[in-house]
Amino acid sequence: MRAPLRNLAGIRPEAGLVAVVSVLLGSTAFDSFRSSTFWVQYSQETESSITTINTGLLVAARLVVGVTFTIATTAFAGDDRLPRWSHPAALAHSIVPIIVGYMIAHYLSFFDEYGQQTLLQLSDPLGRGDNLFGTADWEVNYWLSLNPSLLALIKVMAIVVGHVLGVVAAHDRSLQILPLRRQFSGQLPLLLAMTLYTFSGLYLLFGL
Repeated sequence: MRAPLRNLAGIRPEAGLVAVVSVLLGSTAFDSFRSSTFWVQYSQETESSITTINTGLLVAARLVVGVTFTIATTAFAGDDRLPRWSHPAALAHSIVPIIVGYMIAHYLSFFDEYGQQTLLQLSDPLGRGDNLFGTADWEVNYWLSLNPSLLALIKVMAIVVGHVLGVVAAHDRSLQILPLRRQFSGQLPLLLAMTLYTFSGLYLLFGL
């Protein structure tokens, strides 16, 4: 048994990590935006190719995350301990808790209800009335959806706790790679970027 954050800190800073976290966070954020009332209505009314527009927005969301994260981690970085352009990869692991928080917030009810539905259909995959694993007679429990206040609380806490854990992970790594004279100022841009991610996640959940 190991603390998840200890495993998180053990991730090696390799090429491609920033791209991976940018894709994960940006894709989840776009998926939430795509389900908003505003975007659904626009998609139904527009005469343009919605597939092309969605693809462009998906790429843009990933780029926004990648660019803001790279700028935030290199803005006040120094070369005393680690080359400036090595900082984004060295700190990319700190975005993982925020990604997990985003995914819980945006997909919890979907996973719960469709996960149960999958178990039901697993016993009768061909629709012939089989009950291979004894789950065909089960019923989907919509308890989470029937308790919207609790569901909203879980979603908010997932994003906030993910942000806090991300800040902790970034702070620990920053103390290792930032020169002493920049250990305060060097962390502020990333803190601001993470705060932006968190408020964006909350806005996508409840503001659209």
